Amino acid sequence: MSLIAKLTSRFTQRAPQSQPPQDASSPGTPYPHILRRATTRWWKAPAAIATTIGGAVLAIAAMRLSLPLLGGGVDSNNPTPSPAASAALNLALASLIPISIGAVALVYRVSGGYLHSITGRVRWKWLATAVAATLPIWLLGNLAQVILSGESSFAFSQGWFFHLAIALLLTPLQAAGEEYIVRGLLLTTIASWFRDVKVGFCVAGAISTIVFTALHTSAHPWIVLNLAGMSLMSLYLVWRTGGLEASIAIHVANNLTLGVIAVFTASVGEGQITETSEISLAASLYSLALVGIGIFVLNRLFSREGLSSTTQNQPEPVER
Repeated sequence: MSLIAKLTSRFTQRAPQSQPPQDASSPGTPYPHILRRATTRWWKAPAAIATTIGGAVLAIAAMRLSLPLLGGGVDSNNPTPSPAASAALNLALASLIPISIGAVALVYRVSGGYLHSITGRVRWKWLATAVAATLPIWLLGNLAQVILSGESSFAFSQGWFFHLAIALLLTPLQAAGEEYIVRGLLLTTIASWFRDVKVGFCVAGAISTIVFTALHTSAHPWIVLNLAGMSLMSLYLVWRTGGLEASIAIHVANNLTLGVIAVFTASVGEGQITETSEISLAASLYSLALVGIGIFVLNRLFSREGLSSTTQNQPEPVER
């Protein structure tokens, strides 16, 4: 071979095949590890959480500033929150959805859609199926509890039409916002620190449960039991289904039915958990029993749908 031929072959020789992208999760990755990649660094979890907290603070500040302009607030002579106050609170919590998704995309440099599920998107059919299955359970369950307790009777709340509209339109978004923070962002960012996904899931799940319970501000033992139990059971659903849709459905079913019932029993705002809220052990266990029934039904439906709880293909990173 001539010298020219040797030089030509050297410069035109095909480069060796590169390794697969190191900023993508491998197929078979469960939801808690969806953000654990070769490019993940320890500081990304606190950075994403801090970014989300910053966005949440701005959202809450905007809510508080808007209330006087909208004539909202709570009258000392009428503890029922105004429609404007209810709408502002729900919108502030709903804003946690884009805030948390944006924080993941900004800090981890991957599609924020992986906060929805292992597919990188909302599985809308599965979400609709889950909501349709859980709503009747909570509607019948919460109605039965109200009727059997004898503590409420049929009566329209003041401004009932507006409160009903808020319950139907904004309460689902409020419930979803809480899920994206505690069982989405906190779970996936903290779990990304741990090599063993089960250890990461347990540690992150414990932290998210503590945060979820603390955010409701009540120290009453049976309320704490109820909130912690609901959180742990919802975390199981997130692991089992590979996304937030099922836990969102349960949260929406509970909050939506309670909100609608409150409108027609003149008790809007009374069911909101505060520092002074109290419930009985029986009521707490009854609520958890509804969650258990919901999980049983959703488990069966998820298996019937033939969906996967782990990644099937490597997710593509956001373009830099």
